[in-house]
Order: sequence, then structure tokens, then C-alpha cells
Amino acid sequence: DKCVEVCPNRANYTFQVTPISWTLPVLGATDGGVGIVGEEEFHVRQDRQILHVDDFCNECDDCQTFCVHHGRPYADKPRLFLDAGLFAAEESNAFRIEGNVIRRREQGRESRLTVRGDTLVYEDDGVRVRLTRAWRMEHAERLSPFDGPRWLVAAAEMLVLYDGMTATLPFLLIT
Repeated sequence: DKCVEVCPNRANYTFQVTPISWTLPVLGATDGGVGIVGEEEFHVRQDRQILHVDDFCNECDDCQTFCVHHGRPYADKPRLFLDAGLFAAEESNAFRIEGNVIRRREQGRESRLTVRGDTLVYEDDGVRVRLTRAWRMEHAERLSPFDGPRWLVAAAEMLVLYDGMTATLPFLLIT
């Protein structure tokens, strides 16, 4: 957590999560719909995670200088955006939480996860899928044609971030 301590702008925060091990469904296009074509394992082993609030950062590089790991926390850790315009301008590694919805931008494409108790709704440019917190698919629909598998790792990462922030960093949430 050295990057949290050395940041003069308080842009890095530690949040707590329960270590998890989930089996995620892998989705695929089937006869105009979406079905499960496989599964993959998803793990979070460390209970302490780092979040970077990009709105507060001036990229002074102190976090990289003092980081005990290789990397640049201001660029490599999940980057939360409080300002909607800054979020929209980012291409990758960008997150924004609005109420019970967490939005993510990767490679210029946006996805979102809506959390309602034990129900999750994940949507990207190709699919909308309703799942339980146990990662059981209840419903899925194809939003646009796609080839190959659709992995839900992004949705799992979003849920870990959402749960960790709502539990330990609620003052950073936009309601």
C-alpha cells in the first residue's frame, strides 16, 4: 500500500474485498441468441486492493517511484472517474460508479454492470445477460452479431470493484 501513503494528492486508496473463487460462464452466439459454451475460473486472492481516483491525480509519479511492485499504480490499478466527461474521454482502464451501476471503458468500448441485490445485469456492445451472484445465467440476449466466445471476466472484475468500494470507500460513490 506504499502508493497510498506517498501520493501527495490522495489519488490512491486501499479497499477491502473477500478473497473469492468463481466459475464464470463463457457465452457464445447460438441460432440468433446467446448460450453457455464453456466456463472459466476467476480468482481474487488478496483481501486488500488498490483503487486509483484519476480525477485527483497529476501524474507526479511518486506512486511508481515508491511502489514495491513493478508498475505504475496511477496507470495500472483500476482507475475510477468521478467526472463523467473525463470518464467518457478515456479509452481503457476507466471505471465510473453511478448508484447501483458500474461502467467500464476498455479499448474505447463501454460495458456496464447493474447490481440489484443478488441479481446482476451485464451489458456490452454484443450481449445483455442477467445472472445471479453465483454466476448462473438467468437470461441472455444478443444485441449485435458476434463471433467466438464472450468472456465475463470484465463483469467479475467490475463486481469485485463495486462490492469493495460500496463496503469500504462509500464516500467515493456517486449516488
